[in-house]
Amino acid sequence: MNKCYCEFCNDFVDYIVKDRPTKINNIEFIEKYCVCSKCDNEIYEEHIIDENIYKHSEMARIKNGIITINQIEQIMEKYNIGKKPLSLVLGFGEVTIIRYLDGVIPEKYYSDILLNVLNNVELMHNYLEKNKHLITNVAYKKALGKVMEIKLNEDKSKIYLVAKHIIAKTGDITPLSLQKLLYYIQGFSTYFLSKPIFDDVCEAWVHGPVYKKIYDRFSYYSYNSISNDEFNDYNEIDDNVLDSEEQKLVEEIINSFGCYSGKILEKMTHNQTPWMEARKGLKDNEPSNNQIDINKIQKYFKNISIENNIKNIEDINNYALSLFKECRG
Repeated sequence: MNKCYCEFCNDFVDYIVKDRPTKINNIEFIEKYCVCSKCDNEIYEEHIIDENIYKHSEMARIKNGIITINQIEQIMEKYNIGKKPLSLVLGFGEVTIIRYLDGVIPEKYYSDILLNVLNNVELMHNYLEKNKHLITNVAYKKALGKVMEIKLNEDKSKIYLVAKHIIAKTGDITPLSLQKLLYYIQGFSTYFLSKPIFDDVCEAWVHGPVYKKIYDRFSYYSYNSISNDEFNDYNEIDDNVLDSEEQKLVEEIINSFGCYSGKILEKMTHNQTPWMEARKGLKDNEPSNNQIDINKIQKYFKNISIENNIKNIEDINNYALSLFKECRG
């Protein structure tokens, strides 16, 4: 048991923690108190007193519509953002959140901003984009990744579910490689399934085709492999997400292209018409969010399938191997 000084016994003694209802400043709550195990008198233990003060403060804030310390901590965890970056992103002073966590009660105006951000991911996204120049790029990408994760989960984005499946199946994939696998899934789906498997627009970036919301979700990893620990549950795709033919195509693309590095996959897409045409007139390293026309993607993958005798989904592997040999030249 823990020990505490008892003035009645004039000794450090074991104590028992009990509960009792109490009321302070019209706030009713259950407080804890300590009783000496020897003389049964009430004694005072500092961390128990602090716990009661914290509980009273939290309940008072709730009663008055002011954000609690626990709710501020929830914001930080929800958006994977630290105290100072959160302060700056919301337009507060650099140490404002630190002070609130230390017990300073926010004014109603600032409390309302925090409560709105806690419950509205779109609002947090807006703040993050507006004030990203005030925080480090690392802090921005970490928070943006969480924002995008929440948004993608909320709208049950098909492309995100497939992306998580790819990460789970490969176990070691970079954001660059992930983008290229998604592109090949989209491209071959227009031929074998007669329609795009995703509704998402593909953009012609410097390093190849990119689906921006997937980029935003995983950009924190930069050129490093994406940790697949949180995606282990996505080894199998729910039949409600993809039908059997879609699943078969996804697995074949993973098996055929997932063995190549991001740089090899980049070279593959750089030699293909849809990306090249969308980048026409741009310098090699010139940023662009030009869209890759889905009709041109469909036409291109139809042509290469005919030219390379890709009659069945299983034939994609031979095509991927031929592309690899071309890139190695």
